[in-house]
Amino acid sequence: MSNRSFKDKEKPVEVRLSNIIAAKAVGDAIRTSLGPKGMDKMIQTGSGEVVITNDGATILKHMSVLHPAAKMLVDLSAAQDVEAGDGTTSVVVIAGALLGAAEKLLGKGIHPTTIAESFQRAANKSTEFLTEMAIHIDLSDKKSLLNAASTSLNSKIVSQYSGLLAPIAVDAVLRVIDPATATNVDLKDIRIVKKVGGTIDDTELVDGLVLAQNVVKTSGGPTRIEKAKIGLIQFQLSPPKPDMENQIIVNDYRLMDKILKEERQYLLNMCKKIKKAGCNVLLIQKSILRDAVNDLSLHFLSKLKILAVKDIERDEIEFICKSTGCKPIADIDSFTEDKLGYAELVDEVQTSGARVVKVTGVKHIGRTVSILCRGANSLVLEEAERSLHDALCVVRCLVKKKALIVGGGAPEIEVSQRLSEHAKSLKGMEAHCFEAFANALEVIPVTLAENAGLNPINIVTELRNKHALGEKTAGINVRKGTITNMREEHVIQPLLVSTSAIELSAETVKMLLKIDDMVLPSCVPILFFSTLFTTLLAVLYIVFGINITLPESLVGTVAVVVGLLLAFRTNNAYDRYYEGRKLFTSMCTQIRNATRNIWVGVRELDEADRKEKEMNIKLLLAYAVAIKHHLRLEFGTDWFDLTSLLPDGFQLTYFDGNVAQENTVLGAGHDEDPNRSVANRPSSDIPEHSLRVIANRMSPSTYKSLRNSYSRDETTIWFGASEWGSDVDASMSLPLEIIFHVGLYIDKKQHNGSLDGARFGAISGNLNSLVEIFGDLERISDTPIPFAYNIHLKQAVLLYVWVLPFTLVDKVGWAVIPTVFLVAFVLFGVEAIGAEIENPFGFDKNDLPLDGYCDDLKAELEYLQRHIPSVKAIPASQSPR
Repeated sequence: MSNRSFKDKEKPVEVRLSNIIAAKAVGDAIRTSLGPKGMDKMIQTGSGEVVITNDGATILKHMSVLHPAAKMLVDLSAAQDVEAGDGTTSVVVIAGALLGAAEKLLGKGIHPTTIAESFQRAANKSTEFLTEMAIHIDLSDKKSLLNAASTSLNSKIVSQYSGLLAPIAVDAVLRVIDPATATNVDLKDIRIVKKVGGTIDDTELVDGLVLAQNVVKTSGGPTRIEKAKIGLIQFQLSPPKPDMENQIIVNDYRLMDKILKEERQYLLNMCKKIKKAGCNVLLIQKSILRDAVNDLSLHFLSKLKILAVKDIERDEIEFICKSTGCKPIADIDSFTEDKLGYAELVDEVQTSGARVVKVTGVKHIGRTVSILCRGANSLVLEEAERSLHDALCVVRCLVKKKALIVGGGAPEIEVSQRLSEHAKSLKGMEAHCFEAFANALEVIPVTLAENAGLNPINIVTELRNKHALGEKTAGINVRKGTITNMREEHVIQPLLVSTSAIELSAETVKMLLKIDDMVLPSCVPILFFSTLFTTLLAVLYIVFGINITLPESLVGTVAVVVGLLLAFRTNNAYDRYYEGRKLFTSMCTQIRNATRNIWVGVRELDEADRKEKEMNIKLLLAYAVAIKHHLRLEFGTDWFDLTSLLPDGFQLTYFDGNVAQENTVLGAGHDEDPNRSVANRPSSDIPEHSLRVIANRMSPSTYKSLRNSYSRDETTIWFGASEWGSDVDASMSLPLEIIFHVGLYIDKKQHNGSLDGARFGAISGNLNSLVEIFGDLERISDTPIPFAYNIHLKQAVLLYVWVLPFTLVDKVGWAVIPTVFLVAFVLFGVEAIGAEIENPFGFDKNDLPLDGYCDDLKAELEYLQRHIPSVKAIPASQSPR
């Protein structure tokens, strides 16, 4: 092996150094929050709210981070929160220490790939050592579970309440699982309900359901119901109102009286139907459109001795249903006894000045539990909730991996020493990397000592000596300020927290080390050269006295021309962006209307009819998704969000049925070898001039302009034969093919009498509008601003920027350099913005959020099918003759 060290290029060195500095800054920012003696952070959110916490994930979530490498550490903490729920500060601190170690190794000339791979192997070895040190437990060992939960709470603001909160967390988890067979815990089955009032000492575990809403009390209605039958409604108990397009004009007192009587009778009938089903506890979902329940309905409910709780949030529905066994009811006609839940007692109780509704003795005991969290104010409640969540996650970790290790920095020191011993058996650069990894792990005990006000050098040196003598459980007792046996002090934590922290931090560092370049905006190079050119002119005029000035009238003329060109370019680009947004939202509206008309207009005879209806509604959603991919030049159907929407056996052919469609990205050429995948087929016989290579170096609109500027033969040579072949024609037809299928469906339903003529006309109008919108979107995508105009604009702006210093240098002297830089920045920035928004259908954050539009549309259509009843066909015996 050569002894010459690796000499990196200048730019990758600067990029890595920038990434390392930014990421280390994040680690240093939250390092003071580690451990029981760590400091808290006060954070003011964008909305003005104040958060006080020492939870790493919460701090980083609210931190304004701009550098991409720093954002990776924020994501790292979030990943640790998902995986283990605890150790969110430790994982970032370890990653920062590993980056510092990597920086030193890079300075010694070791290749970044060698460092990255060695760190990954060292992390795997560390996990092995930790597993060997672990203490295996059984979930019946409640004492160990309590110690682990208490250790997690000791570093929190509410640590003085760990004796109360730890048992609550352990009991909550054990009640929703079978300790003998469980391998995971769904924390959605444990709901934390926050209620201001009292102190954290008043926090309690409820084996059932707790509602923060109060019972609606009118006319002496009940607040306590035994043998409760619980109904959960998602419709409004209020009089029906006309839609936005209609209005009712009342010009007679008798007519007004009649309307009021009808409303009263309407509400009374609804309440009687609820009572007839046997319901005596009614939960009413909150409505965003109008009042979910009015005073008259509440009066009727109280007279019928029905306990009512309103403003149930949508995200509470699933938990309530799982707890009580009830089913959400979307309309009054569906309100039947089989949809009711059961509980032994529903009672509104008052504790410490606050009222809550407790539902106990539920039908499915053990499926869910609730924790009623109390606190003097919202800041204390929020931190108590985060602390409880971490404690629950610690117990969940022990369910997933039933092993514990000690805390207090003991495992990190032990692993560090064993890695150092292992490094002696390695050779070459890998040994240096393992040694650096081992030293970096000592950041945890060092930080614990620093935050506790101890001397880190003395403490860590003593800790090393004790571990060298075989005291594997020796750690830092921050309360006593000495080294003690952590197992005897009951300072323990789940094995999964430590292994996850080391593995995730090593993976993040590996990714950062392998980054050797950052793509800058396209206007940066030209700004640099313009500033350099201006500096050269200033030196020639000021230092050497060479007269190179030009009259101002020349620049003024060029400025007018450049202004007109830029105004046209920017306005035209924004018009395309605005029109694209308007068309795509109009398409979503037409799909909603078509879906509504099909769902409530097409009558069903049997289950097959219903499935066919649902399939065609999916096709309407597939139409939007297919257009999204079509506009992004992603042809075919093999896209994760599209395949699930198309029915099995959906044949993708052009309308004549002769052309088979292939999956392509920006086209795919023909290939004689049938075994080669489409993705690997070259688009041209000249590899460097293939369509895919050329397209990857320019925006889609520029690519289309350039493509259209060639003749048919030239395009075949430069962009690949398939540009003019039938494959692309076939793939272009996918959205039209989908809408064609839906059209055939409604035509069939109209002929067999399942769809009346009015609805058929409305749906046909929707489909025609969808096709027209598709054509307009294609027009925006396929007719970009001419390529020659873009080139001419760049040249004109460059000419103006280069002429400008000739007229300013004699007037402002050296100030001409920043002046020209600012002018160039503005002009080239405006030109770059126009190029960015010209094609609004891409993936950048400046493009239209097409994925979000499609996701919202999917959620709306799914909600409609779940909650809005469809129309059944009238049996032949009952149909009018």
